[in-house]
Amino acid sequence: MAYGRSDPDALVAAFASSDFSHDDDAWNAAVEQDKPPGEFDIPEIDADGNYNSPVLTRVLDGYAAYLEDRSQRKTFIGLLDSTRTNVERLLNTMDVCIQEGLDDPNNPIHQAARSGFEDFLTGLDELQDSVEQRDPKLADGAFEMLRLGTNRIMDAYAFFQKLRNVVMTLNCPHCDAENRKGDLKCHACGQTLPQFESLSEGRVLAENTEGVLRQETSQPSLTTPNYQKLESALHRWRENELSDEALWAEIAQVEANMNGHRQVNKAEMDDTEGLTEQEQEVTLRLLGLIDIALEGSLKSLAEMKLYWEDKDPDHLDRGMAMIGPPTQQMIEAFLALQSITVEEE
Repeated sequence: MAYGRSDPDALVAAFASSDFSHDDDAWNAAVEQDKPPGEFDIPEIDADGNYNSPVLTRVLDGYAAYLEDRSQRKTFIGLLDSTRTNVERLLNTMDVCIQEGLDDPNNPIHQAARSGFEDFLTGLDELQDSVEQRDPKLADGAFEMLRLGTNRIMDAYAFFQKLRNVVMTLNCPHCDAENRKGDLKCHACGQTLPQFESLSEGRVLAENTEGVLRQETSQPSLTTPNYQKLESALHRWRENELSDEALWAEIAQVEANMNGHRQVNKAEMDDTEGLTEQEQEVTLRLLGLIDIALEGSLKSLAEMKLYWEDKDPDHLDRGMAMIGPPTQQMIEAFLALQSITVEEE
């Protein structure tokens, strides 16, 4: 299976626009679209706050057809197998992107997209289990994972587009109209625009990212490995695949990770040697935001641990809701900080 363009942005965009559940040619055509990354369309969010995609629609329609006519069982299993194979190939291609230096595995956008594809695979597996065990009730969890994976993939790409727009656009100081960086005059009022050296884009991104992309939601549009670990552990616990003791161990591990991250972050705040005064100011502000986010995340974990005092699962739900905003803040600060690092290199 040829993938055409191998950059991860094209792969995610292709997921949004193609049905590769049974047709490799459709996938290849989507990946090879001759469009800049920012011009790929992202599906609209539905009334329930979920994204859709051609492949998700085909899987859901295939399951509905199977429920109406159980003789379609073999056909539907074949559809799941084909879809699973192509998603696995996509993940392999993301690995190649990392090996070839086209992507950074520590970038939260990459992590969110990868997590989305892995969630989608989990949903396919769970849906196949429901068919093989002839238990439609198992399909509910599968649908949840398929939608979660699709949402995460689409959110990752939407976030990428927003960051790209921050870097590529400039508001006119005279009329506040949005212009492309490098334009000499404002397209709206005709006044001369300020010019920046190309190497200053990273700093501009850093200065503008704080708060620009913030979403007022309990679930972050992008996630961190720690958030994913908690989310996966809670899902398995609700499916009775994890005991209370095992869930506690997962939460404790995330807590240890965050405390370690906080120590590293504080050490970085004490070491800004070699940076200009402006870079030090921006860097310290972003590291400070990360520290505040980590503090908020640790409070969320403390809320989750209250479950072991009274066995009220609401503590777990509240903790996950609480950890969303600080996770989003940490990601935004990390991306902005990363842009400064790239600029220096």
